[in-house]
Amino acid sequence: MSLSPARQHRLRVQAEQAAREGGSVSPRIGL
Repeated sequence: MSLSPARQHRLRVQAEQAAREGGSVSPRIGL
């Protein structure tokens, strides 16, 4: 895994925001 902590954090924040906005709008995250 060549994902930097910053990138992982960003993905996590994005996933959380997406979940807050519309629930399962972006299933590509795979929560």
